[in-house]
Order: sequence, then C-alpha cells, then structure tokens
Amino acid sequence: MPSENAGSVKVLEELFQKLNVSKEASDIKEASTEIASFINGRIEDQAVPSTFVASLQKSLSNKKDALAREKAAIAIEQIASHAEVSASVEPYLVVLLPAALAAVGDKITAVKNAGQAAVLAIAGAINGNASKAALPHIMESLRNAQKWPEKMAALDFIDALVKSAPAQLAARVPELIPVISEAMWDTKKEVKERAYKTMESLCQLIVNRDIERFIPELIKCIAKPENVPETVHLLGATTFVTEVQEPTLALMVPLLDRGLAERETAIKRKAAVIVDNMCKLVDDPNIVAPFLPKMMPGLTKNYENLADPEAREKTKQALDTLTRVGNIKDGVIPEARNDGDQKVVLGKLKEILAPKYANYLENMGPVAEYIAAIAGQIVDEKEKEPIVWVDTLKPYVAVITGIDNSESVIETLRKKASPAPRPRMRLSPMRRRVRICATALSPSPTVPRFC
Repeated sequence: MPSENAGSVKVLEELFQKLNVSKEASDIKEASTEIASFINGRIEDQAVPSTFVASLQKSLSNKKDALAREKAAIAIEQIASHAEVSASVEPYLVVLLPAALAAVGDKITAVKNAGQAAVLAIAGAINGNASKAALPHIMESLRNAQKWPEKMAALDFIDALVKSAPAQLAARVPELIPVISEAMWDTKKEVKERAYKTMESLCQLIVNRDIERFIPELIKCIAKPENVPETVHLLGATTFVTEVQEPTLALMVPLLDRGLAERETAIKRKAAVIVDNMCKLVDDPNIVAPFLPKMMPGLTKNYENLADPEAREKTKQALDTLTRVGNIKDGVIPEARNDGDQKVVLGKLKEILAPKYANYLENMGPVAEYIAAIAGQIVDEKEKEPIVWVDTLKPYVAVITGIDNSESVIETLRKKASPAPRPRMRLSPMRRRVRICATALSPSPTVPRFC
C-alpha cells in the first residue's frame, strides 16, 4: 500500500507488541514513549500510520480488557504530547479523538484518566487552523454521549482550544454556541455548570465593543430565559456602532428570537429596534444569512399581529433592514455561501489530486480531510496571499504529494477554493452616518476580523 512502508509497519507492530505485553506502569510508559518517538520521526515520504491507528482503535474498544484500553489511551497521549508531532500523524489524532473521548466515560478509573489525558494532548497537538476537523467529534460527544464525563472532556477540549487557538476558534463561535447552550440544560448538574463556564470562556473571543459589557447577561439568558425581558430592556438603550460579524449574531440572535416572542408589546418593539440597529452594521449578506430563518418569522408574525402602530412600524423597519442586508428577493432567503466548508474544500482538493495521486488519496483520506479543514479556515479568513497558503499547508500536502510537488498543488487549491470577491453592499445614508460615527469613536481604524 502506498500509505505505509513495510519496514515502518513492522517496527510499529513490534513496538505495539512490546506495549501489549507490558504490565508495570514504567514499562507501559517506556513502550508508549518509544512508539511516540518512532511514529513522529522521519520514516519516509508519503507514508501515514493508518494500520497502527486501526490497532489503537481496536484496543480502545476492547470491552474485555481494561488494561488494553488504558495502554492504548496512554500511547495516544504520548504520541500527541511528543515535542514535534509529525504532519503525517496530526490528522490521525483527529481520527482517534472519538475513541479517546469514549474512554473518558469508561467505568474503570485508570482508563478514564488515561482517556482524559489523551483528549487534552490531542487538543494541544493539532494545528489550530484544523479546529473544524476536530470540533464535529466534540459536538457529537456533547450532544449524544451516554456518559457525562465524556461531555466534560469535550468541554475541556473546547477550553483548551480557546487558549491555544483563540483566533481560529473565534470563527467557530456560531457553530459552538448552540451546542454549548444545549449542554447548559443538561440533566447532570456537573455538565450544566461546566458548560456555563465554557460558554463564558468562548464568549471572551467575541470582539464587539457595543455588547461586550452585556455578554454576562446574554449568557445568563441562555440558562434562565426568564431574564430575557430585562436583558432586552438593557440592550434597547445601546447605540450600535461596531461592525457586526457572525460571532456577535450567534450570541445575540437567540435573545432576540425570544424577545420577539415575548407577550409584552414593549419587549417585541425593543427587540425589533435592536435587530434593525444591529443589522445595519452587517456588510455581507453571507454573515446574516444563517440567522435569517430565526429572525424573519418572528418579525413577520409581529408585524401582522401587533395592534400598536409604533411597534408595527419599528418591526417593519427591522424587516426592511433584514431584507436589504440579507439580499432577500421575493421573500426567498438566500442560502449562505459555504466556500470554507470542509466538505466543499475537500471536493476541490480531490479534483486536484485525483489525476496524479489517486492511490495515495485513497489511503490517506484523513490527511486530505485535515488539509481541507485548514484550507477552509484560510478561506474563512479571506486570506489571498499565496505565501500564507504555502506556509500553512505545505507540511500536510507534502504527506500526499511529496515535498517537491506540494507548492503547485497548494497554489491550484488556493485559486479553486478562494471565492470571487463579492461587491460590497451599498450603504444607506443612515448606515453611512453610523460608519462615520464608528470611525470617530474607534481608537483604531482597524476592525477585528471576527467580531
């Protein structure tokens, strides 16, 4: 198979056998360290440890042998904690993440502890730009794990990425807020409390001067919906001047959706005013598109049913703003563009690689998925510079193509994956005044990329 060299497979089999026969903690640690050093060392070009990873997965799922599960988890932790994790190994740590998470839910304490260490080691080992490759596993655990310690480990993983890759995780805030919100309503008290702390940690990545002082109250509203009217009142007096991006909307829209559904007309009116004022500060229809299905129905219902003329007028203004900003035509909400989606980028990557590297691609699926995740992050950041693409992707693309051919593949991917520039929206006179106001109030003309 082109994915593994027979010599390296044999060495890994021998090292794994040494681990399997080890009984004492010191022997297990020694065998795991030897595995980590070998697998992360330079073995040969265009090779990945797929067979060995399958062996680790099998050991982790061995229900009859707790020691085998523990040793496999220890081996993963040692591999991920190595001083220099190989580009050919990183993608397979993501493959091992679900099994490591499941180990945290093990009834045997030693396995549980080893699994927890493995999960945190993986969080520290993966490229921050590849977070969208790992987070689906984390979100799956948070939503569906049968054992609550596994959910706690998933929350620990998110907290670790908040610290190690804050810029990259800021882009994932819209995906994570709904899942963590669900965990804040978990039946297990420990999970609820831990999820609340993780939400606080995650929301520190939202950079928006207009709402930052309200973030604690917005988080409280998720845990206690009865606080919605009071929080809408607080935000109703806010002047919005900072450009609004997806993370801000991800935190605000659940509150506004609930505010629009409140019985009191005054709250419905204020929620509509907030929608209107805030969404005037959205530049790109793609930013607001994912949130339109949440906001439009509530506004439309209120406009059709409110008796108060002023409340109806404010609601109409909010609807008009969303229609303009969201580029809604004939009542049809356009689909959000997903240029940076991992599956979209992966499809383009496979088109590029298939003619020359079909055999490698077939046996290195996790590497291709990892590359697509990283490239998707670069697309999300609207980065066009070729040197940035090469510096970020070269070690991983070279695993499939070899070092000499990697840059040409990356350049082709950059051109295929980068969306054509979108014309900027024409600002209304009111929006232009708000933009001037924002510039005057800002200590710097630079607006953070993810706000």
